[in-house]
Amino acid sequence: MGITLSYLIAYFVGLIDPFMPAAATGLVVDYQLHQVRFLLAFVMVAVGTTALSFDWRVEEIFVISAWVQAYFVVTAMVRQWRSGADEALLPTIAMLSILLTIFSLLITLIIEERKRKTDL
Repeated sequence: MGITLSYLIAYFVGLIDPFMPAAATGLVVDYQLHQVRFLLAFVMVAVGTTALSFDWRVEEIFVISAWVQAYFVVTAMVRQWRSGADEALLPTIAMLSILLTIFSLLITLIIEERKRKTDL
C-alpha cells in the first residue's frame, strides 16, 4: 500500500511524467480523465484503509469500491478500444483481465463481509 500511495503522491506532485495517458491519442481529455481516475483511486485507498483500521462500515466501502472499479473497467476499455490500433488487442485483453480480477476480488470481499455480519 505504501508503494501505491507513493506513486499517487508522485503523480499528483508532478514527479512522474503524464505522457502515458495521452500517448495514444494526444488529446488533453485523455490526460484529464486519467487524473480523475487517479483521484478516485487515491480516495478509494484512503477511505478503505481508514475503514479497515477503525472497523467502520466495511461492507459499504467495498460496495462503493466495486462500483468505482466497474467504472474503471468500462471507461478504460472504451478508451482503449476507441484509440488503440488493431494490433493492440493483447494489451487490452491483459488490462481487462487485471481489472476484472480486482473487481471479482472486491465482490468476494463483499460476500465474505456479509457472511461475517450474519454470523455475529
